[in-house]
Amino acid sequence: MGCNYGINIGQTTQTSVQIGSSPGYENHIMYNQVGANFPDNHPNTLISRNSFACNDAAIDRPSNNAAFLAPVINIAESNAIAGTGSPNSLVEVYAHGDASCTTAPCQGKTYLGTTLADAAGDWTLTAPFAATLNLGDQVVATATAQNNTSEFSACATVTAPATLCPNDSLVLVAFYHATDGDNWTNNTNWLVPGMPIGTWHGVTVNAEGCVTSIDLSQNQLDGQIPAAIGNLAQLTYLNLFNNALTGIIPNEMGSLLNLTELYLSINQLSGTIPSSLGTLSNLQVLDLSSLQLTGPIPPALSNLGNLQELYLFFNQLSGPLPDGLSSLTNLTTINLSSNQLTGCFPDGFLVFCNIDNEFTNNTGLPGGGDFDAFCTGQSPAITTNMDTVLCTGESLLLGGNTYSQPGEMSCLRHLVAATASCI
Repeated sequence: MGCNYGINIGQTTQTSVQIGSSPGYENHIMYNQVGANFPDNHPNTLISRNSFACNDAAIDRPSNNAAFLAPVINIAESNAIAGTGSPNSLVEVYAHGDASCTTAPCQGKTYLGTTLADAAGDWTLTAPFAATLNLGDQVVATATAQNNTSEFSACATVTAPATLCPNDSLVLVAFYHATDGDNWTNNTNWLVPGMPIGTWHGVTVNAEGCVTSIDLSQNQLDGQIPAAIGNLAQLTYLNLFNNALTGIIPNEMGSLLNLTELYLSINQLSGTIPSSLGTLSNLQVLDLSSLQLTGPIPPALSNLGNLQELYLFFNQLSGPLPDGLSSLTNLTTINLSSNQLTGCFPDGFLVFCNIDNEFTNNTGLPGGGDFDAFCTGQSPAITTNMDTVLCTGESLLLGGNTYSQPGEMSCLRHLVAATASCI
């Protein structure tokens, strides 16, 4: 330390010299004019796992080995470092530098890992690395072949990974502005210059930088869901539960083909359920409860073959129950209670008798949504004042009577017995 040479290899009869090579045998070579010096006609020298810092020159190779060139770093990202070098060489990658000697040339202080170049000389070292690597850090590399190690490469500055979804950040910005992001309960790092979107509150990204999850539940979102949300092609999870969102559910949500869970409950969303949601073939949970949705349940929801949980309760949905829902054989929960649904329970709905089900508080359904009676084959409750009962052959004619639920007679699946005085 503090000498002309940190390590100086003189004349030797040895065929090779090894400096460092494994944990516990590495050297810390710092504050020298030359970190490691190798005169001409020196033996082959392997330099591995040493720490160079603040040297005026790191490794001084002799002229007779100048043909063995240092590798070149072409990509330096926080999840991968890649480049070119001598074919089949062993490439060691290091983080460069020390804050106390910013003028020192590139040299490897902190070991990050080792990788092997292929026959074309291409090499890649992927995370996790042997030490922490941050954006803005500089990295260098050496290459070793035939027991001979090169000088250090030129420095490369670490950047964020290139993303396969370059527009995801623009979608999030549009979402932020559309839902009054400035007044969210928590908007940590949103729209902060230099902060990757994976650090924004509620946002998760994958290794390629694509948004895979958004959880902004109970976060005081106020406004409308922008149509641009449909451009988050890798999104698998969206939770906007318990906010103050208004407007409609965008048709563009049907483009989120990787979505597995969608929670929009307890908002002020209105309009109809978009039929486009029926394209979400990977969806497992759909929660559109406690909204202000109107109109029929779209038959397209019958296409959600992987759906396990369906919550549509506390809305103003009307019309008949789509018979096609009975094809959702993976359902473990179905709750359509507290709507304005009408008609009969389709016979196919018998598949829901042994799962968690709820249809109550639908006055237009048999028994107001008495699904237990349907499952047990009981007739809906009917109160009659029979003035006349006429039996003619196999027909039972009832006239001048009052029924508790209009249309319930049409929902009788089985007429078990009838006792009457025939005239």
